[in-house]
Amino acid sequence: MLADGVLQRVKPEFEAPFKADMRALKALFVQMPDIGTFDLPPLIGNVYDIRGEAGTFGYQLVSEIGRMLCEFIPSIDKIGKTEQVGIAAHLAL
Repeated sequence: MLADGVLQRVKPEFEAPFKADMRALKALFVQMPDIGTFDLPPLIGNVYDIRGEAGTFGYQLVSEIGRMLCEFIPSIDKIGKTEQVGIAAHLAL
């Protein structure tokens, strides 16, 4: 139970970095079409990190959306408009 108390104390400190991480993640994805390449491994890595932190602090919906995105991206053979919309929808937290 000591760990739960610690998590509750530091949870408010998670929110600002989480928002910054999400802005950076969205910016990374948004710039991909502009530069003409979709480098998805860094995207997955960032999502995985955010997902883990969100789960730790009790943001289960964020963690679940991240899990789904981490499973969706590797299944993509080619990034078309539909895939872009799918990824963007997952990032619209």
